[in-house]
Amino acid sequence: MGSRGISFRMPDRKDHQEDHTRAPRLSGLLPLAGSGAVLAALYVWLYHSGSTPPTVQDRVIAYPVIFAIYLFSVWWIWHLREQPGRRPRFAAVILASVALHAIVLSGVAPKNPDLDRHLWEGRVLVAGHNPYAAAPEAPIYDDLRAQLEAEGDDLWSGYWLKHKQIRSVYGPVSTALWAVPHLLPINRVCALRIIMTLCSLGTVALLVALLTTLGHPRALVIVYAWSPVCINGFADRGQIDAAMVLLVVLAALLVARGRFAWAGIAMAAAVLTKLWPLLLALPMLRMGGRRFAAGFGLAVLAGVLPFAGAGPEALEGLGAFADRWHANDSVFTLVLMAAEALHVPQAARVARSIVALLAVAYTVWRTWRLEPDDVGGLPGVLAGISAAVIILSPVTYPWYAAPMIAFLCFAPVAWMLALSLAPMLWYLRFLKGDPGTVWAALARWGDKPPQLWRLPAYAVVYLMAAVRWVQRGGPRPSS
Repeated sequence: MGSRGISFRMPDRKDHQEDHTRAPRLSGLLPLAGSGAVLAALYVWLYHSGSTPPTVQDRVIAYPVIFAIYLFSVWWIWHLREQPGRRPRFAAVILASVALHAIVLSGVAPKNPDLDRHLWEGRVLVAGHNPYAAAPEAPIYDDLRAQLEAEGDDLWSGYWLKHKQIRSVYGPVSTALWAVPHLLPINRVCALRIIMTLCSLGTVALLVALLTTLGHPRALVIVYAWSPVCINGFADRGQIDAAMVLLVVLAALLVARGRFAWAGIAMAAAVLTKLWPLLLALPMLRMGGRRFAAGFGLAVLAGVLPFAGAGPEALEGLGAFADRWHANDSVFTLVLMAAEALHVPQAARVARSIVALLAVAYTVWRTWRLEPDDVGGLPGVLAGISAAVIILSPVTYPWYAAPMIAFLCFAPVAWMLALSLAPMLWYLRFLKGDPGTVWAALARWGDKPPQLWRLPAYAVVYLMAAVRWVQRGGPRPSS
């Protein structure tokens, strides 16, 4: 029939040998493709089955299945990591990741009041104000509020005004990103979600490059690329952590390639997005030395100087967050209960100081254990420090786990994966149900306080961690 036609012939012995070589590729790919297809169907059901956002009840039904398929897929890739046929599996991981992000991004997402506050700060910057000079309710913004009212713009409204007396708790990079949607000719909330989705997919690309640099199979990027925590936090909610994680992973990649000054600049940009990645800078500083420190210091200075006119009071918002916020935590509540039982004066501040010191101490210990030339050990250290922050922080929203998830691509430890998923039970606090129904019973588990889900959820995580610790004979630098 010609070169483009279809011919039929009986297979010979060579064909049988080729079939055997193809078998591992097919056996590895088909379960993965099936998992991706089921995940896509579940997200379509959640975000495209009507004109309203997915309810919390819908999430309670869908997410246990999503979690199970995600964990199976991660296990499957890890199980097959040394077998042939990596390229088809890697392609399936990337295509499915793009599809899952796109399905959620293009669907009907629930309103996220965080984005209104973020967009306000971006609008303040576009208007030529210093967003760190005063809280949103300050008279300095009267002209801007009058302008918004005259334009029929509802930005100065909604739930976010509950915290209008608190200054910004984010850095200049965040504020600059929040200004971008106001310069685009599309809906600003949609624009912000698009930006954060692109940041999340950019992180996938950087993780692939880092996996390749360190000699790991690229398909292990599935740990981050398919994570329901990251897809929900970034494609749905549009949280700024997507940009922060992108910059942290970029810094790690630059460290791995010996570009220490540029790594310092990237890490400074991450810290100028949200402050807590400062802990992750310590092991990079150990590896990058003076060049990393120079790049980091100069970039921080360049980012802060344009807003320095706000003075030391610019940190009031960050101080208020550190002093007051309390949600979805684990260890902090236990420390606080102990301090209160002992009648310690200012028990809450003492408890916050204790967990902060523990986080810093653990970071210093992990950094000290890391050899300056052990590039392969860096992701494990970064994952461990990120896990410590989750465990010790007074505030653990689901998307806070994203840095840990990113560095779990290099060794997907089971208890850490469980730790990344546990805070998703935070959504139970929004669950409503008629008295006497199962939904009403579940809603009680999500009340704040006492958020009853935390005790069993975190107990399972720490039991898994203890089992691993015993099996490995104690703590290891890379675990």
